[in-house]
Amino acid sequence: YDMMVQAKFNPEGMARTFEVLSAGNNGKKPDEFLSTHPDTDKRVKAIRDRIAKDKTKFPALKPRTSGPAEIVWNDAGWPLLKRGGRTPALAQWFGSPAL
Repeated sequence: YDMMVQAKFNPEGMARTFEVLSAGNNGKKPDEFLSTHPDTDKRVKAIRDRIAKDKTKFPALKPRTSGPAEIVWNDAGWPLLKRGGRTPALAQWFGSPAL
């Protein structure tokens, strides 16, 4: 959150990203105590709580211009971003090396 605000990004985009990822789970999620990450719904709430307390005026969110995308899950449980018939791994889409 702090790094996004310092970089002049609207943190609402981060909350929306977590909501999109959560929607792709089809209601499936591990128990939080077994997970290596906090519960996604709790992350969204924490982000929105900080936004509500923050006095910073954030820039408007920019709509995606690359067309519609869909998150699908492969057999190993990894999210894939399906766009225009292609499904690159999210790690590649965000510029990280594929795992």
